[in-house]
Amino acid sequence: MRRQIRQSANSQIVSLPEDMLTALELQEGSDIDVFVNQQGRQIIIRSTTNFSSAKIDTEFARQINDFIEEYQSALKELAK
Repeated sequence: MRRQIRQSANSQIVSLPEDMLTALELQEGSDIDVFVNQQGRQIIIRSTTNFSSAKIDTEFARQINDFIEEYQSALKELAK
């Protein structure tokens, strides 16, 4: 899905369609985690409810995500 970055006051924003928010059980005001994968030039948005419902600490989940991003190529080789 292609979206545009837009200006809103002093911020740049990306709007998300209603069906995407519904699928993730998100609404205006919901807390989300945003990660940047610089190697893959990706922005990853995750619902924080996924972490809390699984009883996983958000900071721990961030550290795991950072580890996977940093060692992604090595992990792919090991998976072969």
